[in-house]
Amino acid sequence: MSSWNKANLGYELVNAAKRDDVKAVERFIRDGADIDFDDYNSWGTALMWSSEKGNLPTVKRLVEAKAKVNIGDQRIGGTALYWAACRGQLPVIAWLIEEANAEVEAANKNGATPLYLAAQCGHLSVVRWLVTRAKANVEAAIQTGASTGATPLCIASEKGHLPVVKWLVTEARAQVDGVNKKPLMYAALGGHLPVAKWLVSEAKAKVEATNKKGSTALHVAAEYGHLPLVQWLIDEGSANPDTPNNGGNTPLMFAALNDHFEVVQWLIKSVNANPLIEGSDGNAIQLARGKKYGAVLECLETEAENVITHDNSICNIYFCFVCSRES
Repeated sequence: MSSWNKANLGYELVNAAKRDDVKAVERFIRDGADIDFDDYNSWGTALMWSSEKGNLPTVKRLVEAKAKVNIGDQRIGGTALYWAACRGQLPVIAWLIEEANAEVEAANKNGATPLYLAAQCGHLSVVRWLVTRAKANVEAAIQTGASTGATPLCIASEKGHLPVVKWLVTEARAQVDGVNKKPLMYAALGGHLPVAKWLVSEAKAKVEATNKKGSTALHVAAEYGHLPLVQWLIDEGSANPDTPNNGGNTPLMFAALNDHFEVVQWLIKSVNANPLIEGSDGNAIQLARGKKYGAVLECLETEAENVITHDNSICNIYFCFVCSRES
């Protein structure tokens, strides 16, 4: 059979696996299809699709037909085990590891392992099995991209999967305040208050812990406009509303820069955040003015006038006090 015919049959094999058409899969295998066919538009081989769908008999048949277990798809590099973890297909996961020698730590192009994906999708039973039975590394972190350094605990926190977060901390002993591994910041990123509360109160995560840029969970919550988290971090977590990061930027600046009016208003009215603090790109007023955020800018300018008036009043009182002593 020509390579073209094998590839064409392989394409049909993948589509049959996508449809979960067991009879068609068997027919294309017998007809000599390229068992590992995958192109950019296929999003994986037949084995990957059958694994994701949880069709264990078809997975076994494809492996019997010499489908490669540990190759990654052309788009993101996920293996059959990776895609099974994505959908929480525990019977397939267990069989691939125990019978087909699937690599537990096989990561995609960004460094995400099957455990990371299971945690991201909230599949607690899969997370538990991968750690306890397959000895998956709970500290394996993303290697590239915006999420560099994120662990399974971090991504579970960002997605708000509290049962997974609790298990990883209490049973798997995942790090809560490791270097570049700050699950509290990821909870702030996703706006998940219950996760943040648990991490601080039960796991003893440090509210003032910082990332490489010197930002805290409060900076992150303010940047993404998560007002309930901002309020809790300050009111209950004792976070400092005027804490600057390495660039001198405060949570108020992040909120102003991203047009989060409710956060800006609360920070100013409730905790007297200072709009005149200068950061690397100016103060909060200048940032809002540059973005032409009308409501945010008006709120900040009003508060700035109050700050200046208050400071002038203090100066006048001090001046009168000095004069009275000299007279």
